[in-house]
Amino acid sequence: LAHRAKRIYGITVIPVLSDYMKGYFMLRRPDDLERLLSMCMPSESEKDGWCNALKGHDLVAIVCESDSGLADAERLGVLLNTTYHNGVDEARRNKYLMVERVKEA
Repeated sequence: LAHRAKRIYGITVIPVLSDYMKGYFMLRRPDDLERLLSMCMPSESEKDGWCNALKGHDLVAIVCESDSGLADAERLGVLLNTTYHNGVDEARRNKYLMVERVKEA
């Protein structure tokens, strides 16, 4: 998908592992740990470095490929101030809160 986005639309995709997937791969692929850690969500101490490294690039969106990474994707979109992000909202991941929000609307 990333190669097709680059070829057809000229878009570069930066794959980032959610904290959930990081935990899974650390258990299943300890031999590949260095590469996997380089693909993880930035920690609090790494956030400024990520933002500085991406300055000057048109950051359009964060695409989340699984429910387990949605919270991380929302936080990363806010952190990087992507063109299309709508903040962090627990109700997107919690069906009870989602129903409550609909009732309030």
